[in-house]
Amino acid sequence: MNDGFRRGSPAPEGLLEIEDCLAADGSIALPPGTTLISLIQRNIANVGDSIAYRYLDYTRSAEGKPVK
Repeated sequence: MNDGFRRGSPAPEGLLEIEDCLAADGSIALPPGTTLISLIQRNIANVGDSIAYRYLDYTRSAEGKPVK
């Protein structure tokens, strides 16, 4: 199934990988000096008009439908 996600691809230059924001127990742990707002601003600066956020909507499909 091609859902538009680039699994296994590195993040664009200047952006964090999800692993960079996970603690050993799986909780979210932003790098020191990083805030949610700074991550959003970094996405805007580095990927311009590209989609910087998506989520999977499970209300329409058991597999989850990507929503931009």
